[in-house]
Amino acid sequence: MYRLHLYPGRKGQTKAFTWSEYRDLLIAAHRQLPGGVIVLIWDNLNVHLRAELRAFTSAQEWLRVFQLPSYAPDLNPVEGSGPCSSGASWPTWPSRALPTWSGSSGTA
Repeated sequence: MYRLHLYPGRKGQTKAFTWSEYRDLLIAAHRQLPGGVIVLIWDNLNVHLRAELRAFTSAQEWLRVFQLPSYAPDLNPVEGSGPCSSGASWPTWPSRALPTWSGSSGTA
């Protein structure tokens, strides 16, 4: 399910979904998936934490919301594997360590 949000660029208008647009999207999804439970996994975007949206989602029996913690490196398998964590540096391209091929036929 998706819904486009058009931002006309006018001063004072939000660039992202409002809580009521999220509510409308969830209601439309529920109508298209009758009898099913919708599971949401949300980050800590400010609109996801709004009292109005929380009140709406908690009142729906067909909706399950799981809020991600603000920082959870164990949920991100790439976390801790970068150059700052291991003391190594990422290779640059082109690398001087790559083998060079030389042969009489000119093929590798």
